[in-house]
Amino acid sequence: MSAHPISSYKKSERLFALYQYLPRSKAQATSLTELMDKYARDTDNISSQRKNLENDLLSLNQIFTDIFYSQALVRIPAWGQNISGQTARFYIEPDFSIDVINEQTVFFWEMLSNYTANYLPVSFQQTLHHKLAQIRKREKVRFHQSALGQWQDYLINLPSVVQAPTIDN
Repeated sequence: MSAHPISSYKKSERLFALYQYLPRSKAQATSLTELMDKYARDTDNISSQRKNLENDLLSLNQIFTDIFYSQALVRIPAWGQNISGQTARFYIEPDFSIDVINEQTVFFWEMLSNYTANYLPVSFQQTLHHKLAQIRKREKVRFHQSALGQWQDYLINLPSVVQAPTIDN
């Protein structure tokens, strides 16, 4: 992170800086007060800076919802709930990424991983394998959350009336 406070950037830069700064686990969720340390250093306009931070967090949540169709920016308590008397805490889901991933990109990465692995630098190979593992994990989770992936929940095992054939002595 740079030496300048996040509030000194243009809005698009502020949102990207917030995305980078927010923690990636519920255990490390951070409050507005903690975010203000990185967001603004101007103590004269602290209330307006705090309001800007709240608006930026709302904008970031809206972008994730509208563009990525994901509730990646999590607020505790949940968005839309009244927080009177509570401290709102924020974090980004650990498996969320803003990478643009489509079939062609994944196909290219898999071919690169499968057929040129011996020619690539080790650090690049590791990054590639890690990225593919994340994609496969995310796709597996999405499948299991879909209606098709939940077909197993609707199976019923009934005892068979017909017995399997046996060998006569």
